[in-house]
Amino acid sequence: MQAFLDGRGLATYLEIGVGSGHTFLRIRAQRKLAVDPAPRIGALKRLRWWLRNGSNRSSRIYRLTSDEFFARHGDRFSTTRLDVAFVDGLHTYEQSLRDVESCLAHLTSRGVVLMHDCSPPSAAAAIPARSVGEARLAAGAAWDGMWCGDVYKTILHLRSQRPDLRVCVLACDRGIGVVQPGTGGRTLKLGVEEIADLDYADLAAHRAEWLDLRPAEELAELVQSPVGR
Repeated sequence: MQAFLDGRGLATYLEIGVGSGHTFLRIRAQRKLAVDPAPRIGALKRLRWWLRNGSNRSSRIYRLTSDEFFARHGDRFSTTRLDVAFVDGLHTYEQSLRDVESCLAHLTSRGVVLMHDCSPPSAAAAIPARSVGEARLAAGAAWDGMWCGDVYKTILHLRSQRPDLRVCVLACDRGIGVVQPGTGGRTLKLGVEEIADLDYADLAAHRAEWLDLRPAEELAELVQSPVGR
């Protein structure tokens, strides 16, 4: 996220699913917003990062679901558009797709939406669930504490249904999706119902092709190649 902000001279950053603030508090941007219905950032931690990173002094965390945030506050992007978004909220296909599409509706032509957990490393990590607790129960003995859900289906959906976007996944940190405005990218021919019915075994058999998986070293190239509309 920082590479895109710095490399393209962008100013407005939004994070969906701030959690403990591990990522959000470290990002340096002119404008920073976060959305999470139950952020886990104590007052002492906020003060410490307020001193370490000046960007946090004017940042704002909305204690809302992402759907509520865009419904109530989406108009704040009417004058100051969104440049970089990081989607790491509820790990479901349906919610991650809504989050990405909501961000895209407010994104600048040189902006980017980044997604976490797009390349789950195991069937247990890819279990569709509404919470980490639900995923843990479903995984049973196979549970190793890692949960990505079926967020990968959002990548397949966008690559199949949105020819106006360029979409790929960097092979790092359980898969970082990169979604940018622009035509001419590699696309897939998967139907919406077909995508909904896929499971981890299908992804494992076609991972590199379906995700357009790129080595992490290509980050710099992606940053320097804004596509635009």
